Amino acid sequence: MFAMSMALIVLVNAALNAAAGITGEWWAWWSIVALMGWALGLSVHGTVVRLSRR
Repeated sequence: MFAMSMALIVLVNAALNAAAGITGEWWAWWSIVALMGWALGLSVHGTVVRLSRR
């Protein structure tokens, strides 16, 4: 579910960037920052849950 949600967000970001003509601008790819943040949070949560079950 996480991968599908993030793929949708990246696709929406890509479509909006293409429509605005700013696909070459690094600052326009806000979805990558969201992807990194959510991935970090999900991995920390998974690690904490796994360690608490030992």
